[in-house]
Amino acid sequence: MSLCLKMRALTLVDRALRRPEDFEITDGVSLVRTESEAASRDLNGRALSEAELDASLPKDAEDKDTQVESMLVDRVARFLQSHTLQLKVPESSINEVRKSLDEARGKKKKLKMLLPFLLMLKLKAAALIPLALGALALLALKALIVGKLALVLSGLIGLQKLLGNKHSTQSYEVVAHPHYTEEHGHYGRSIEPQDIAYRAYAPKQE
Repeated sequence: MSLCLKMRALTLVDRALRRPEDFEITDGVSLVRTESEAASRDLNGRALSEAELDASLPKDAEDKDTQVESMLVDRVARFLQSHTLQLKVPESSINEVRKSLDEARGKKKKLKMLLPFLLMLKLKAAALIPLALGALALLALKALIVGKLALVLSGLIGLQKLLGNKHSTQSYEVVAHPHYTEEHGHYGRSIEPQDIAYRAYAPKQE
């Protein structure tokens, strides 16, 4: 840090240390001066400006920097000893916290009222799971049976077609017929067998 910045910081801390009022940093956060601390009892008179401070310091640059740094550390230490950080929660924040707690309690009561219904729904769901699994198993068994029946029917149809083709083939039977030959004698012709049988029953002519 440069000497100029150190001197500016020293003057600011010195003024804050001599100020009797509290420092409000933000809403609910402030630095409060402690009455029991006498850390600033040696700081009599008003705060020095940068020009007055520079006039009171040695002319040598190194000695001036050393003295300014020592004074800055001393003022910061006294300021921290004479002030405390106070946190004050705003009333609006407290009301919001109370409202949130009330809502949480209301939700907790509603949850207690809904808990039996939730347990009943859980029990019903647990009871329906085996039924659903049984229904799925039944559907799978039904699909398996239908598949087997379809396989058997297709086999029967194929067998029936195969047997029908075998029965529809044409068969031919060779029938042997008797063969008669005619022999002619020198003086007459041969008589057919049916004529012989007919002559046995035919009436004789006188």
